[in-house]
Parts: sequence; structure tokens; C-alpha cells
Amino acid sequence: MLKQLGLILVLIAACFVSGCNSGQVKGTGTVKYQSGEPVPSGMVIFSTDANQYTGEIKNGTFTLGGVKPGSGLPLGNYKVTVQATDANDKLLVPIKYNAVSTSGLSYEVKQGEKNVFDIVVDKP
Repeated sequence: MLKQLGLILVLIAACFVSGCNSGQVKGTGTVKYQSGEPVPSGMVIFSTDANQYTGEIKNGTFTLGGVKPGSGLPLGNYKVTVQATDANDKLLVPIKYNAVSTSGLSYEVKQGEKNVFDIVVDKP
């Protein structure tokens, strides 16, 4: 019984030292046109077969995952879409970026990396 209690305490301590959610990380990045001009607003969506993680584009920058443990991106490969319209619903990026099958964008989230994603899109 004491050995089991000791093992449980060691596991709990290891969790606090290494971070219980070490498999999830914060991702940041930019969304710019080929000219270098930032996409002013919209959404970036990182998708797997099972989940989607979104980040709001503000003046060309976005963040995926918050400051709370467990609120980041799980490690792995993602297909990425960009959805952006202005106040009048005019497309700010071509419609091909709205679907994972046509966007042509994919990124990998890695442990121990900065996970900064610089996305370049065409103008509509």
C-alpha cells in the first residue's frame, strides 16, 4: 500500500515538474498576401480528422491556444484553412482557402519548437 502511495506521489510530482499537458502547445503566426501586406481580419482554422482549432486574425497575426494548460494545440499534422471577409462580406482571400481540400496549406505542430506559422495567401 505504501509503495502504491509513493508511486502515485512521484507521478503527481512529475506531472507538476514537466507539465501535465506537455503534448499541447501554443501556436502563433501571420497571414499575409504575397505582396507582404497583412490580411486585416478573419479566422485561421487548423484541422485534423477529429478536431478543429481556430485563431482570430487581427491585422495579419493570430494565436492558437491560450495561457491555461490544456488550451493549446495537440502535437501533430494539420490541414489549414483561412476564412476572411470584410464588413460587407467581400472575400479578403480567395475561396479556395476556405476548404482543406483546396487550400493547399498544411503545418506540423512540434514539441520543443516555437510553432510560428507564416501563412502566405493570394489576393482575391
